[in-house]
Amino acid sequence: MTSLRSLSKRIDMNTGPTQSGHPRDETLPLRLFVAILLPDDVRAALDRVQVRLRNAMDSVAWVCAGNMHLSLAFLGEQPPARAYGITAVLDRAASSVSPFSLRVRGTGFFGRPDAPRVIWAGVEADEDLAVLHSNLTVGLRSLGIPVETRPFHPHITLGRIKRWRPGSRGSDVFPKEETFGGAVTVTSIHLMKSTLDPGGAIYESLHESRLGLHRAEDSHAQA
Repeated sequence: MTSLRSLSKRIDMNTGPTQSGHPRDETLPLRLFVAILLPDDVRAALDRVQVRLRNAMDSVAWVCAGNMHLSLAFLGEQPPARAYGITAVLDRAASSVSPFSLRVRGTGFFGRPDAPRVIWAGVEADEDLAVLHSNLTVGLRSLGIPVETRPFHPHITLGRIKRWRPGSRGSDVFPKEETFGGAVTVTSIHLMKSTLDPGGAIYESLHESRLGLHRAEDSHAQA
């Protein structure tokens, strides 16, 4: 996992002087979320399906392949000082679950069939993903961070529909059974920082928590 010293350096970089030489306000909040990052082959396959969907849809803000991820929790804007407590929550949640596999399969949308809002790729995984999400949610709430209360629906956002024209092709354009890339072995989760930019959101990993560390230590202790 990323050390707190490394995290401190990254936060210092983000709160240091601006390019113009003027000091930044070190109390400015960080826009944070927790995610599982995807390998290149999965992102490339999802990029190709976006190309196919673009030919059938317009007025969609597509997520660039480099930003595709499986989101576990959106934390909103948090003061930099709280980042250390958040990383401890990530470490505990990750260490309680062994590495597991998932597949990215099928596409769909949130919203009504005649007015979809978000286009996504589905995620199939065993119970470990749900346990990881549950442990993470409990830990974040213990810090007073409000997180999503709706049932967890693991997915990868491909695009957000800005305007749906009557008569546009709807759910028939989404490949429902196709698998994108190979099986993904999840070994860590990341605390991500999102910076809103006119050219699109810029994501940076501030902290990586490895899965199964406590279980590995317990196994060594029993050996």
